[in-house]
Amino acid sequence: MSGGRVGREVRYAVRPAALDTTARWMASLAADWDRRLAHIKRVAEAAEAAERDAHPAPPD
Repeated sequence: MSGGRVGREVRYAVRPAALDTTARWMASLAADWDRRLAHIKRVAEAAEAAERDAHPAPPD
């Protein structure tokens, strides 16, 4: 994005290449977080299953 004054106004213009680069970086970052959160979920579910197996609930 670039900007320049025209009288009292500041007019901005988008630079598509810079936005494309930023969008790719954000998509990559989102994918990294998805992988990290999926790993945390697997670890938590495995710990929960291990706890359940170690201490089964009494029958009703």
